[in-house]
Amino acid sequence: SKGSVLFFKGQNSIANEIAASLKKEGFRIIEVREGGAFEKVDDDRYTIGSSCDDLESLLEHINENTFNYIVHSYALSQSDENISLELLNTEFNSSLLSLFNLTKVLINHNIKVINNTVLLTDYAYDIESKNESKKLINPLHAALMGLASVVSNEYVNLKLKCIDIDKYAQSDALINEFMAQDEMYCVSYRNNIRYVREINQVELNQFEESRVEIKHDGVYIVTGGTGALGLSVSKYLSNKNRVKICLINRSKFPPREEWDTILKTDDKLNKNTKKLASKISDILEIEKNGSEVCLLNSDISDAKSLKSAIDTIKSRYGGINGVIHAAGVAGQGFIFNKDEKAFKDVLAPKIYGTWILDSLTRDENPDFLILFSSISSFMAEMGQGDYAAANAYLDAYAEYRTLMGYKTVAINWPAWRETGMAVEFDVNFDKEIFNPINTKDALFRMEQILDRNIESIVPTKINYKNFDEIGYKLPFAISKKLQQNIKKYKSNISGNSIESNSISNVVIKGKAEDKITQTERKLAKLWSKILGVEELNVNDKFQSLGGDSILSTELLKLMDSEFSGMVDIADIFTYSTIASMAAYIEGLIKDKEEITQSDSKSLTMEEVFIQLERGEISPEEADKLITAL
Repeated sequence: SKGSVLFFKGQNSIANEIAASLKKEGFRIIEVREGGAFEKVDDDRYTIGSSCDDLESLLEHINENTFNYIVHSYALSQSDENISLELLNTEFNSSLLSLFNLTKVLINHNIKVINNTVLLTDYAYDIESKNESKKLINPLHAALMGLASVVSNEYVNLKLKCIDIDKYAQSDALINEFMAQDEMYCVSYRNNIRYVREINQVELNQFEESRVEIKHDGVYIVTGGTGALGLSVSKYLSNKNRVKICLINRSKFPPREEWDTILKTDDKLNKNTKKLASKISDILEIEKNGSEVCLLNSDISDAKSLKSAIDTIKSRYGGINGVIHAAGVAGQGFIFNKDEKAFKDVLAPKIYGTWILDSLTRDENPDFLILFSSISSFMAEMGQGDYAAANAYLDAYAEYRTLMGYKTVAINWPAWRETGMAVEFDVNFDKEIFNPINTKDALFRMEQILDRNIESIVPTKINYKNFDEIGYKLPFAISKKLQQNIKKYKSNISGNSIESNSISNVVIKGKAEDKITQTERKLAKLWSKILGVEELNVNDKFQSLGGDSILSTELLKLMDSEFSGMVDIADIFTYSTIASMAAYIEGLIKDKEEITQSDSKSLTMEEVFIQLERGEISPEEADKLITAL
């Protein structure tokens, strides 16, 4: 046997073909199918549910910690269209929740992947829609790709590759993609043509006009309505015309008879009271314009709760002229350290909330549905897996709904300078890859976007300096136009001295000078650069010296440039001292050298070239093997 393939196999013919081809190549296929609970059928066949416990049982029974490939293809079993909430929930569990739990278990068990972990989806994006039925776009699969792109950066040792296909996909082409050593780790196949996503700079006037009127006495729903962005949008609507604004919010808002008391309370020390008073003032300002504000308490990810709110709106006002979905929960934290509830809490308002909101309002044929998405949907930033998935769903849902003939747009907002999550979480705007936007410009851009036929767009410019300094892999290509702009930026700053924040001489303590290894010295320099200290003890923990999750991410970027592909974010927490991390890295290097020496004794030159052609080894590894022959 060439090795093992752990195959999470969906009920789909292409998955069966891929498994058969890999078996023919000489791999042992360990087949894992979806079921109600863990069950061992035989040594190479298992059934599991979506829980971590089932995955733990699976790995204990297989009793292997190294696989040539891990393939996850459950999404290929899913239907073309989410026709019910029950089906949406089932597919959520077998796609997003399954990948989330699988990632955690693989990291916790320190599973090694020799070649690639492969995620297969279908119809995640609208590619060549004129050749396909519009019902085939599946936004849940775009969410899965969004989560997977973050997993790929957080846990480089899993070597995750995402492949989105259509019904014409051929197993031979996909297996070649499995084996390819390619920087582009998110690809799509349509009619057997390979596509990659590309980011490009556009002008709004490139898009066809589709003007939308904010109607006099029109009825507009804003979810997340009493949040900072929701109230900003509501002010915009009331400035355009006298309207009826229905603010739907999860948290209960005080009854109007209490507002005067709250506004008169001189409690400057109470941040919550001050915040509430500001919201009340905003609502009263909207009503001064002649608009009516209706406040409704509802969990938009709960169908029964949201139906009650929508029924109230319909009975009170008759129809619905527009919907703005601005509700959301901020995501934060690495996947290996996150519990299932926290993961679901971030995804619920944007996935379930969008689906339920659309299903309850579509019969009213509103003039538009605006989905407040984020640049996080495609940037694959570490620590943002749940938030990336949630917003990727919105982007794809805008495409899906547009193809169905309904005016829909997802706006991939950058940070808002004056309000919203970025302000609340004290984001450093100087490090943002996309320029933050002030409230006035954001609302102006929203109006311009609404008057065009656009499914999704980032309404700001790129910060070329920060973009050029991204220290992780991006799941998309960069257009020639943007490449030229980045090149132009570099030529403009060339020759300027750029101050380095590294410290040239680091004092290393905790070990005799002659016992400090070269790896420990390299790590100490990286730590000093991130932490800004001149003296380090090899036995001090990174976290005890002020290394938080943000600094951990920065450290990982530097470490990957020095020790490429050896360390992921979980390792920074597991091997939290310079001494333990150095020992771990030196062990990996030693293991790799021993494997190379062992392989060189048993391989012929022809076999080395075959492995290189299949992508099983890198050119550098092939060179070492040939030298050792």
